[in-house]
Amino acid sequence: MPSKFGSKYIISEDLRSEIAANSHNICSLDELIQKARIKRIIAVGDVTTERLRDAGIKLFMEVVDLKTKRNEHRNFVHVEGSLEVVNDPGTISLELFNLIGRLIRNGKGGRIEVHGEEDLAVIPIIYYSGFDTVVAYGIPDRGLGCIDINPDIKGTVNRLVERMKLQ
Repeated sequence: MPSKFGSKYIISEDLRSEIAANSHNICSLDELIQKARIKRIIAVGDVTTERLRDAGIKLFMEVVDLKTKRNEHRNFVHVEGSLEVVNDPGTISLELFNLIGRLIRNGKGGRIEVHGEEDLAVIPIIYYSGFDTVVAYGIPDRGLGCIDINPDIKGTVNRLVERMKLQ
């Protein structure tokens, strides 16, 4: 865990642009089903989580906020046993960052329900995950995105975290 003082990381516009430039690897549901045979799958987003579960993919971890940005009328509901955390839009709270780290390190995974916004949870997931992990997330109007964790991606994320301001 980065050693800084404050309660949340603020993501500047420059960092947002850099994150967006590195995060649009479109993959099919079939590709994720194949990857799930040999890797841990972590889902970020309610629609993504629902799609992967419906396809029979066992998720190591899921991070949701019980809503969707699309104009769909869906009702995502709280799941008993979920861990809840507050995370403001455009930030990564230390509580969320640390909770993700704890669930990955203990090897049990789980479900995190975010009050606020979950999109940037991909950053601490990559930060803490090993190379046996694929992160799946939704890209509105484009489909499923997936990131196979590898040394290059981890290096990029570690450098981003070092540059994020903690407030």
